[in-house]
Amino acid sequence: DGDVRQQAERVCLERLLPELQRGVPARRVRLSAEERLAIKSMGLLTLKPVIYVLNVDEVDFLLDHERVLQEADDLVSELNDDDDVDAARDLVTVVSAKLEAEISTMEDAAKLEYLQSMGMDDDDDDNAANSLAFLEKLSYQ
Repeated sequence: DGDVRQQAERVCLERLLPELQRGVPARRVRLSAEERLAIKSMGLLTLKPVIYVLNVDEVDFLLDHERVLQEADDLVSELNDDDDVDAARDLVTVVSAKLEAEISTMEDAAKLEYLQSMGMDDDDDDNAANSLAFLEKLSYQ
């Protein structure tokens, strides 16, 4: 059984090696489920899913988040057309590093005040609370 696994790994690696030497990431080589399993123990980084993180300014992030997400999806679709992205496996997320850095050390009241200074309606407490909860989740996306 061990010899069979080693042989399957060797055959797959021999098929993969020329592509890797040409600079083609392993994820772009069409491998069967059995071949992926055969080389799983190798932990090839270029076989792993890719995380694309798009950093946007804080105004777009807070006030036009839906448009920014749509533009991110459009970008991924364009990359997918070029066979650089596997939309089924890769992850795309949008962040505002500046915003996250600014609010990371603030107390909740200061965070809400900051959000309101970014253009939130002062009378919209539910929206402010939802935005605060949303911002607190940023680290977990």
